[in-house]
Amino acid sequence: MKFLINGMLAAVAVSLFSLGAGHDTARAADLPVKAPPVPAIYGWSGFYVGGTLGYGWRDNRATTFAQADPLVTAVTCGGTLGGTCAPPASSGLSGGVFGFQAGYNWQFASRWLLGVETDINFSSISGSATSAPYRIGLVTAQNTVDQSIDWFGTVRARLGFLATDRLLVYGTGGFAYAQVGESSTLTALTEQGANGLGSAFGCQAITNSAPTCFVGSSSRTATG
Repeated sequence: MKFLINGMLAAVAVSLFSLGAGHDTARAADLPVKAPPVPAIYGWSGFYVGGTLGYGWRDNRATTFAQADPLVTAVTCGGTLGGTCAPPASSGLSGGVFGFQAGYNWQFASRWLLGVETDINFSSISGSATSAPYRIGLVTAQNTVDQSIDWFGTVRARLGFLATDRLLVYGTGGFAYAQVGESSTLTALTEQGANGLGSAFGCQAITNSAPTCFVGSSSRTATG
């Protein structure tokens, strides 16, 4: 009798286990299945802001010339006193650049882009050049020219093509402006030259050797 009861309990336990397993299987089958994630569409349209950090350089060629003054004309550039023209002075301008930019892009026809951008940059680009010696009348002299770009900015349009979702190949062009500083120094190379220039230009020697005879400077806004 005891064996029969144990067998019945075992049968009941098996039945309960089977019922529970089937119930869990049915409940799991009723759970919602998540759809695979939709890949994000990468868009370029909209406003943006950014920063600029870089380095600029160029080869520069400065030419100085005398004003249309009768006395200056007489002693320079083949005048009656046999002077020669001031030769050009070549130098390299270089320096750091940092600034800010902002713009708007419009993406159309899936992979094309139109945009507009403006930026303003502060600059330490500068350089100095000294001409070869030349004659002012009977005096040997030379010019030193200093130039600098203090700041510059642009307003530009952009047309681009998306080679991939995250790679834009584009061309840009527009209006540029810059604050340019310039100065020029005329120096007599000998003390005798200083005396000669002194009689004509009021050149005063600041040392016993080569005096500075003239210093001029200007600042302007260049555009292009």
